[in-house]
Parts: sequence; structure tokens; C-alpha cells
Amino acid sequence: MMNNKRYGMFAAIGRFLGYALHERARWGTLRFQLFITYAGVSLLVLSLGAFFFYASTTKIVKERAEQLTLQNFKQAESSLLAIRSEMDKTSKVLLANESVRGYMDRPLSQAEEVEATAALTQLFNDVLFRYDNIHSIYVYSESGKILGVTRKKLYTSSDSGLASWPYASGLYEHVLDTFPGMDWQSNVKVRDQEAVFRYPETEEWNDSLILASRAIVSSYQERPLSILTLSMKESSLSPFFAELAGITKGWIYLLDGNGNIIRGNGQDGRERDTPVFTLEHANGNKYGSYTTRNEHEKLRVVYYRVGTTDWTLVKEIPYREFSKDSNTLKKIVIVMLLASLLVAWVLAYYWIMRLTVPLSKLTKAMKQMEVGNVGFEVAGMAHNEIGRLGMQFNKMSRSIQELIETNKHTEEMKREAEVRTLASQINPHFLYNTLNMVKWMAAVQHAPNIEETVTALGNMLRPIYRETSVFTTLGDELGYIKHYMTIMNHRYGEGTLIHVDIPEELMQAQVPRFILQPLLENCFVHGMSQKYAGTIKLSGRAEGGLLVLEVKDEGKGMSQEKLVELRYRLAKEKIGGEPGTARTHGMGLLYVNQRIQLHAGESFGLDVDSEEGKGMTIRMRLPLEYKL
Repeated sequence: MMNNKRYGMFAAIGRFLGYALHERARWGTLRFQLFITYAGVSLLVLSLGAFFFYASTTKIVKERAEQLTLQNFKQAESSLLAIRSEMDKTSKVLLANESVRGYMDRPLSQAEEVEATAALTQLFNDVLFRYDNIHSIYVYSESGKILGVTRKKLYTSSDSGLASWPYASGLYEHVLDTFPGMDWQSNVKVRDQEAVFRYPETEEWNDSLILASRAIVSSYQERPLSILTLSMKESSLSPFFAELAGITKGWIYLLDGNGNIIRGNGQDGRERDTPVFTLEHANGNKYGSYTTRNEHEKLRVVYYRVGTTDWTLVKEIPYREFSKDSNTLKKIVIVMLLASLLVAWVLAYYWIMRLTVPLSKLTKAMKQMEVGNVGFEVAGMAHNEIGRLGMQFNKMSRSIQELIETNKHTEEMKREAEVRTLASQINPHFLYNTLNMVKWMAAVQHAPNIEETVTALGNMLRPIYRETSVFTTLGDELGYIKHYMTIMNHRYGEGTLIHVDIPEELMQAQVPRFILQPLLENCFVHGMSQKYAGTIKLSGRAEGGLLVLEVKDEGKGMSQEKLVELRYRLAKEKIGGEPGTARTHGMGLLYVNQRIQLHAGESFGLDVDSEEGKGMTIRMRLPLEYKL
């Protein structure tokens, strides 16, 4: 059922992604890129959240298992301490009995031996009857005399060579050295104790025992010469370990002070042969846990030292037990993750659609502008950043349309200004032939002034009809001015001089054709009035990226009121307005200023300075460009 639900969830996500990858959501669109980005980020965030949730839950399960194990160990501690305490008290009771101490004090006659043996047998049987945990009781003397009582037999023997297991294994010496404390040993087999009696082998010979031994000192001895050993079967602890199994599977065992397994309850009925835990892992701590790995799997080891003894309870929990406990939770997390992703992606696609529809409209409007549909505007934009972008686009579209119309008007004004500057053209061959005829007639009549005037006029007219470009070099423009001054001096007399102060490196600078002549004409017509004598100074210099030309006369100048009016007209008045609105005074300067601004921009043009009675200075500012 869970697999069917999971398949249905994946199918729903597949159908949704198929819709998202429709023709309208191509790779190149912002809508698709936003959706993929959001889908990736949401997948990453939710996956990380699910991962950390699952990891934290697994950690909680692991800690809960460890806490439960420690609680079980603490409960088991009292039981184990009770067993040890019972063995300790029993040994002390036996050592306090005169029969036990007297049996080892001195050599006995045969009759005394029989009597003492009967007394000890009765005493030991009473102990075995009272305490179910005790399997056998043995007494070993320094001379090799051995007496043992089990629930089935009485054993007596004499090992004068001290070759039997208690002596040969070092148990006897170790117990004497431990006096007055009790010595505990595990992993002792039944046959180790009974082999010295040379009885036939029994079924329980291979059973393991736990020995609790104490040295015996009688009132006649200064040092212990005998030992008393109580034993219990390790298998008697099996029910005890079954209760410790808990809810998580694993291996539980009890270690002695030498790191040997006393008893344990293995996973699936299998017991541990070799413990993973060693006493070095405890590092002196009473309890704790750590992670390790054996040859098969990863394990979590929990240990707990029993009281002040050298016994340690250990549980090895396979990590797969933790994951098994959280499998159901993992399935729930996966289903919730897929459902959350589906809902998040559907909502994201809906909102991305709402956000990108205005952008799609804006894109279509831009394509309309690409094909020349200027003035196209976007309607129905939202009141947000995208809406403000659309409004700015509409404003830009209107501005472009206005700019195109302005440029059209500017070009028309340029053509009109050029036409007005060049005036009306007449047939150049007829005009040149006529001027040439007048020139020869003046030469025949000996009129050199007429001849020079006609020659200068011809030289002035020649570039008008031969050159069609709008710009010329400054040097050519000065040659045109020279011919113009010749004509004007013949017209008004020979009293006007022109002084040119322009560096040679500026002679190739580009200037509009016939741009200086109106300025010189202004000097004659308005500056000198009826006194046509004096000097006109024409200077030029380069200032950064500017070419500055100045025309200065020594005429009558103008009043401050007229200067202000002229400056205002240069800044505001345009040629080609309503008929009759422009005044004739200063028209030449207005034409020159407008031509400069039409070609170079409104930051260039003419500046005028004048004082009444001190002449006028006209300053022309042009971009400094050279002829290639």
C-alpha cells in the first residue's frame, strides 16, 4: 500500500513537471529559469530539513536506547551486588566456623579425619541447601589436602605434589595474596576442580563456573595456609541477562576484571566469543558509550561498571536496530517531503506566472520597437517594481518618438539654414563669363579697382559652386575672408585693415563653410557705422578640445541694454519661426550661432562682449577637429 501511494505521488509530480515544461516554459524564458531555481532551492531546503529531522530522530532513538540500557544496567547492578554480597557473607560465615578452621590447623588421625570430614560435609550441604546459586564448596590446604562438596557428591583427595588445577593455575597463591579480601575468577570449568578426584567424566564437566575464594587463617596460625572456594555456574545468570535484553537487539555480557566474558545473552541466541569492549575504552569512567565497528557492522557500545567491583556490564547495539526503529518515520518523512514539494511547486508556478506575465508584455513591446513600431506602449502594468519598469518603458518609447520628430525638424532646419546661407544659385557659367567680361572691360578702361573687385568676387563665388561639403579648413576660410575684405575695402574705402593671429597648426582645423564672413560683415555694417576705418582683429587658439575664434573691431560698440538683448536673442531666438517675428538687426549673428549649434550642439556657438564706444568682440566656440 505504501509503495502504491509513493508511486501515485511520483506520478503526480511527473505530470506537474510535464505541464511546467510545456512549450510556453522553454529553457530561455525567465519564467522557466525562475521555476527551476525555486524548485531546486525548495528541493534542497526541504531535503536538508528532512535529512536533519531524520538524523535528529535517529539520534533521539539512539540516546533513548542508551538511556534504557543504562537504566536496566542500574537495576541489574543491585542484583549482581546482591549475589556477590551473598557469596561474601557465606564465605565469612564458613570461615568463622571452628570445624572449617580446625580441619586445616593440624594433622588428624584417621578417626578424627572421618569425623571432621563428616562435620564439614554436613555444614557445606546446609549451605548448598540454603543458597541455590552456589554450585560447590572446596577447601584447599597448603599440604595438598582437598575437600569438595557439590549437590551430588563428596570429594576428598590429597595432592601432595600440588599438581592439580588450583595449585598449578596459581589460584591458590593468588587467593593467599588477596587476603583478607575475596578473589573472584570466571571461566573456570567444572573439570578443573573435579579432575583431581579421578572420577568418571560427567555431563557438567564443560560447564563454566564463577569462583569466589578467600584465605583461611586459624587462631593458631600467623598467616593463611588454606583457601575456601565457593563456586556458582555461569549459566545461572542466563535468566538475569534475558531480562536485560530490552527492546533493542544486541549482545549483552558481563566482563570480569581481566576483560573475559563471564556470561552473556547473544543476539538471536548467539553469544559473543570475543568482546568488542575492552577496559581501556572505559578510561576509568563508571559508565559511558561509544561507536565502533567490528568485521561485520557498525556498533554502539554501552558499558556500566558494577558498583566498586571489577565487573562491567556491556551491551553492543547494531546501528541497524536504530534505523529499524525509524523506518516508519522515514516513510512518513518521505511522503511529507514529496507532498510539500508538490504543493510548493504548484504555488511557485502560479505566482511566477503572475509575476512574469507583465514581463512577457514588456518583451513583446520591445520586439515591436525592434521592427520600427516606435511609440508602442504597455498597458495594465501592476503597481510594483515591474510596473514601474513598464512605466519607464512607456516613457522611453514616447521620448524616442519625440526625439525622432525633433531630429526630423532639426534636419529640416539644417537644410533650410544651408539654403539660406548659400542663397539662390544662378547659372555658374553665365555668372563667370559675365564677371570675366567685366574684368577685361575694366582692364581696357584702366580701372584697376574694378578689376580687383571683380576678381575677388569671382574667387569668392568659385567655392560656392564647386564645393558641396558643409565643412572646410580654417586656412581655406581665411582665404575666402581675404577676398571678402578686398571687396569691402573697395566699397567703403581703403581704411579697414584685418589683422590675423592664428597659429599655423590650426590651419587644418575643420570649420563650417562661410562661417566667418557674417561676423566681418557685422563689423562693417553695425560696428563702424559711417566711419569705415580701423582694424579688425581675428585671432584663434585651442582650449582643450575647443577651437576658439575671436573677431574684434574698433567701432562704436553698443549699449548695455542692446548687449543684453542680443545675448538673449542668441540664447533663445531661432531662425525659421513665424513670419515677421524675427527682427533684421543681428540676423547674421543668429544664423551663424544656429548653424554652429545645429552641427555641433547647443554647448557651442557665439558669445558677445561690447562696451559703448569701445568696439565689439565676438567669440566663436567650435569643436576642435582636423581634416583627415
